[in-house]
Amino acid sequence: MPDYRFEFHEGPAVETIDGVSLADDAAARREVMRYARETMADGILEGIDRSSWSASVYDASGRLVAEVEFSNLLKKPGSLE
Repeated sequence: MPDYRFEFHEGPAVETIDGVSLADDAAARREVMRYARETMADGILEGIDRSSWSASVYDASGRLVAEVEFSNLLKKPGSLE
């Protein structure tokens, strides 16, 4: 299984998790989306606005596989906003 690096951005602060083994790029994209949604939901329950956060996932060669802006999770698919 390939290894991936996840980066979580809160303003200038970056938390990195290296060596996450996942089946492929599609699995890495699903995992970063799952994390982003879970983190946003936790923030809502705690009364913390995390809409300015973002998360990125990179493959072992450093290629960007996916990036999630947490603010985009608040937009309803198909909405005009």
